[in-house]
Amino acid sequence: MKRQRVNFFDLISGLFMIRTVWLHIAQLSGLYPNDVLDMVLRITFYAMPWFFFRSGYFFNLGDRSLKDYIAKLSRKLLLPFIIFSIIGFIIYLPFELYNNQNEAYRVFLLLPYSILRFGSGGLGNLPIWFLLSLFSSLLFFAIITKSNINKNIIFAFPLISYFLQTYNIKLPLGLSNLFLGVFFVYLGYLYKKFDKYNTILLIFSLVLFLLIQFFNYSYLDFRTNTILNGTYLSYIFSSIAGIIIIFNIGRYIDSIKPFNYIGKNSIIFFVLHWPVIFLVKNIFNSYENSQNLLLVFAVCSISVLLIMPIMVELINRRFSFLIGGEFPKKYMHIQKQWITLNYKK
Repeated sequence: MKRQRVNFFDLISGLFMIRTVWLHIAQLSGLYPNDVLDMVLRITFYAMPWFFFRSGYFFNLGDRSLKDYIAKLSRKLLLPFIIFSIIGFIIYLPFELYNNQNEAYRVFLLLPYSILRFGSGGLGNLPIWFLLSLFSSLLFFAIITKSNINKNIIFAFPLISYFLQTYNIKLPLGLSNLFLGVFFVYLGYLYKKFDKYNTILLIFSLVLFLLIQFFNYSYLDFRTNTILNGTYLSYIFSSIAGIIIIFNIGRYIDSIKPFNYIGKNSIIFFVLHWPVIFLVKNIFNSYENSQNLLLVFAVCSISVLLIMPIMVELINRRFSFLIGGEFPKKYMHIQKQWITLNYKK
């Protein structure tokens, strides 16, 4: 049975996706950091934990075997990670070959190196690391769920994550954030069971969030599991508080059409926004060589507003298999091979 969408989850995800795209436009335009964007980060620093929380909230293995779940998860997350890493690299490649002084073969090694070392698509699609991280976190959580291990052991995972951060231990495939990801997945999984205590949790979260904001604001680069401001413990608690607050705000408002539209199609906005910004920015600079950072920001912003809705319609109508949807009938043999491959693993 197809699961009914919950509007306010799309609303919140859309809000955080706008935040992500806006920050990346500023980053690629050369406008970041600045005071305005620092304030946005200060208010929405828990955006990444939210997406893990959301996945945990809707996590349900049911009667499926672990193999079935891995096959579905691979199609939904791992396949888009591979496809859009390659697409980003193809867009990035001409600019790198033109500007790079290294041998061509070194340039072609950039993508596999970026994936193996950082779990990302390199400069062609840097944010794609999230899909691999979410895939690994959900897989790890599913393994724990299917085993006889007490899931409450996950409450100790932030300590492991803190240890990795403290001693600057970077895991391959960018999985230094794995334990923190599983932790927030588990919180989402648990939260739906404590709805009757929601008012108490909300009041406590508001007080905690404000106290930490005023006295020990903390921010973590989730991708690298590196604390950039404050302390690790404060980041964990303030992120939990922030998620509970935005959860309740979203549930009260329920729907703002543009935000819900972006949230519903957040996977498409996520996998394509960086390649689009990168391409527009480099083409514009090659013609204008503009030193006006605000102009570059404006051009990239307008381009994203125009291009992304077109890409959403195109992918949803014709190429939904790229983001985990069903393969067209003429490509069904590819889907069968993909599922068979995952079963063999």
